[in-house]
Amino acid sequence: AKEQGNKIAFSKRNFQRDVADILSLHKINIEYSFSERVWKIVGDSEDELSMRILETFEMLNSLKLSNSLTQYIHFEKRKPHGTEHFYPLLQAIKKRLVIHLSYQKFWEDKVSKRMLEGYALKEFKGRWYLVAKDQHDGYIKTYGLDRIESFEVSRKKFDSPNFDVVAFFKHCFGIINPSNAKPQRII
Repeated sequence: AKEQGNKIAFSKRNFQRDVADILSLHKINIEYSFSERVWKIVGDSEDELSMRILETFEMLNSLKLSNSLTQYIHFEKRKPHGTEHFYPLLQAIKKRLVIHLSYQKFWEDKVSKRMLEGYALKEFKGRWYLVAKDQHDGYIKTYGLDRIESFEVSRKKFDSPNFDVVAFFKHCFGIINPSNAKPQRII
């Protein structure tokens, strides 16, 4: 892509290759609408994951087009949200490998050690959490990725859990699921 004034020019061949790659990699189908005279996403590909990938792609592409970002973009000064742990934890969850975690709770000064069976990663208000069973007490808990000091994925496997993350959080707000509490209707 080349920036020409206010317009961005693409070669037809590169654009067609990009459209094919997006369909192949992300299952997002982009077609030209002759009636509207625009390229648009079509079909059932507008699920949450596809939309997140597209949103991230748009952000990265915008950042790549500008040579000097500081005069246009002002990032919030903040501690990283632990997303650097996302991929290795996801692999441990998929392979059902026990995770040895060093974790510091927000309200405590000391770091605790945990042995966990990772079940899912859950997002809430822009932060990511590991949903896992603590092997010490058998309870399913959430651990903020930004509070993880370090972790190691062991070679020890655990049995496939009978766990449904959607059902587990069905009557919850965010990441809190009080055990033995019945849901209450609030008007």
